[in-house]
Amino acid sequence: KDLVDFALNSLGLGQVIDTIQALGTDYWNQIKQIATQLLFAGQQIWQQATVVFQQLVADLQNHATDALPLVVQAIGQLTSLVGQSGKRDLVDFALNSLGLSQVIDTIQALGTDYWNQIKQIATQLLFAGQQIWQQATVVFQQLVADLQNHATDALPLVVQAIGQLTSLVGQSGKRDLVDFALNSLGLSQVIDTIQALGTDYWNQIKQIATQLLFAGQQIWQQATVVFQQLVADLQNHATDALPLVVQAIGQLTSLVGQSGKRDLVDFALNSLGLSQVIDTIQALGTDYWNQIKQIATQLLFAGQQIWQQATVVFQQLVADLQNHATDALPLVVQAIGQLTSLVGQSGKRDLVDFALNSLGLSQVIDTIQALGTDYWNQIKQIATQLLFAGQQIWQQATVVFQQLVADLQNHATDALPLVVQAIGQLTSLVGQSGKRDLVDFALNSLGLSQVIDTIQALGTDYWNQIKQIATQLLFAGQQIWQQATVIFQQLVADLQNHATDALPLVVQAIGQLTSLVQG
Repeated sequence: KDLVDFALNSLGLGQVIDTIQALGTDYWNQIKQIATQLLFAGQQIWQQATVVFQQLVADLQNHATDALPLVVQAIGQLTSLVGQSGKRDLVDFALNSLGLSQVIDTIQALGTDYWNQIKQIATQLLFAGQQIWQQATVVFQQLVADLQNHATDALPLVVQAIGQLTSLVGQSGKRDLVDFALNSLGLSQVIDTIQALGTDYWNQIKQIATQLLFAGQQIWQQATVVFQQLVADLQNHATDALPLVVQAIGQLTSLVGQSGKRDLVDFALNSLGLSQVIDTIQALGTDYWNQIKQIATQLLFAGQQIWQQATVVFQQLVADLQNHATDALPLVVQAIGQLTSLVGQSGKRDLVDFALNSLGLSQVIDTIQALGTDYWNQIKQIATQLLFAGQQIWQQATVVFQQLVADLQNHATDALPLVVQAIGQLTSLVGQSGKRDLVDFALNSLGLSQVIDTIQALGTDYWNQIKQIATQLLFAGQQIWQQATVIFQQLVADLQNHATDALPLVVQAIGQLTSLVQG
């Protein structure tokens, strides 16, 4: 009790306590809570808050009959100052002050878009000045009355109110809202570092931070973890700020949800420097363009190391396309293959489909599959290996595949010798190139990189069996891949815990996996 009294008296509120208490316990409790929090908020915030309280006391003494909007405005400014501890209270306080508690369920039932707009406007009004607050209060009072009388026609009523309120709010309060969001997320320590990367990245951070104020407590807490990690990383590795900020923006945009989805794709493409060659890639068709967009977005979540490796591939692609735009197709195909391999598991099945489609095999898949799984698997394996075989081999292989497609369409009943001949020519072309990459890709996608040494120590037989199974799984279908992933995850965990008993663990896993692949 002494602590609260001390805080109130230190801030000069003793003269206007009766006026504030007359507005009701909600407002009085808010003032007491903020005053107490300020005792622990540091000297700088205390001094800023003192200015707000001095203005409030002067205004209340001169305009006691208009006390409510004055107190509401002050609470909004002070809650912003106090920061994280008062963050969620800010939204609730704004809604309650505007009398919306009676119709929350009705507005929420219209969907999160309308509800988030109402919350955003209500919060912005705290920073919009007394005149705008009073005008907005009239609009909200009318909305509450209308919703209570016509709840079944809620949508047009809410839409109309949002339009009127958005017009009222305008730009007022916007800057304070952004600053409040940034400070609440602890970004004040690294603002200069992020701004130094350019306005694009800084604007993304500001937009996300503001959206998070309206994204709900759960998402806010998840985002806070991402921001804390970003701040720590930037303080330790300021010279490597770009990939750190890019990764964080990707994770946060994903958290914020659908509203940021379009921004996520554009941001990923721009961060990778693709803006200069978008027209060239789009001219190859939607399949290639969608692959590039998908990979670019996946890279935001793939970790700093993979991001940097992918950046090298994209830089080379951009340079090649600017120098050889008329030969764009094989350049883009090669890049997609390398990048899909980098991205890993999330792009695994796309890799096979993409290879087959790029080689024009979609028209004769049924004909080849009818010859049996052996021939079909060889075709898939060769098509995938070609992604890693270099531009020259890719172009030579394309000629073979074009001839095969034409022959199969004209002589489908004689398909077997045609396919056998093509496989022979293609195997000769591929040689050893790309083979090692395919095996490594399979092993990494299955998470085996952590226990390779342990398995290799058992001898080449066991290691070769694991490699063969891992590669076969790339072509075994999604269902079998997922079942095999469970077995491999268990094997990795067991080997990490019982490395000295590795042999029976590996033997058991090989048995289960062989049964899966063959079954």
